[in-house]
Amino acid sequence: MPVAGWTGVGVGGAVMAVGIGLLVAGGNEQSAAQADPTAGGAFSKSQTAASENTAGVVSLVAGGVLAIAGAVLVLLPHHPATAHAAE
Repeated sequence: MPVAGWTGVGVGGAVMAVGIGLLVAGGNEQSAAQADPTAGGAFSKSQTAASENTAGVVSLVAGGVLAIAGAVLVLLPHHPATAHAAE
């Protein structure tokens, strides 16, 4: 199970990195919304920021679940069946 565990840890970490990127993008979009002088532009940018923040949080949670599951698989004792067990 170590390969599956390390794969889960790696994929989980990558998904969490995407989540962080989305949260940063959402923060930048919120700043742009506050600087926009038009009501329509500010509303549109604010909605985009909210969507990016939601996607970022979901990605962080999903990545964390994958990473934890992978870490559990890595840390579980692995005892492969030996050829002499059938004898």
